Amino acid sequence: MAQSGSVRARRSRSNLASRGFAVAQATIREWPLNLSVADRWQPQTSCASVVGVGFRVEIAGRIKLRSDAESESLETLKRRFWDGDPIFPVDSLADLFILYAARASRQGDWITLEPILDGDPKMSFSTSAFYSALCEWVDDGRIDFNGETGNGDEGSSWSYMYSANGVSQVGENFYDDSTAPAPGYRE
Repeated sequence: MAQSGSVRARRSRSNLASRGFAVAQATIREWPLNLSVADRWQPQTSCASVVGVGFRVEIAGRIKLRSDAESESLETLKRRFWDGDPIFPVDSLADLFILYAARASRQGDWITLEPILDGDPKMSFSTSAFYSALCEWVDDGRIDFNGETGNGDEGSSWSYMYSANGVSQVGENFYDDSTAPAPGYRE
């Protein structure tokens, strides 16, 4: 049976702590095992993908988000997925994408996402929820995720496919072992 993300996170933190490393609480996503899947997807920190212990992820793709919907999407996504931390100011969608493990550039109605190669972007429940929530404004495109497996090897990959009907997931999310996008959004 595959380990859940919370079990992996606890083991990673206790493993580091036992070797004398200080591990910041805010950087690890730990979920009570008795929560429903819907409860687990409530984002509690937006910085988990930028700093801390966890599973590395590379995110790339191309999505269609109309430029006239950018302001509305930015304000809504900031309310849901940014904790207001002044260390990580968010003034644009590109800033939010960096918090959630990708670099973004816009050309017309299309946003291209590229992996962050000069940092250590991490996967989190919030990262999954953020990319699922984009379906409220994205009506075409695909985002590919590639990351470490539970044993630290590279090679786990899955995709979010966006359409006018919402978002669907192809493959298994290595972080939480899900085969569907985060609940609570159009699917």
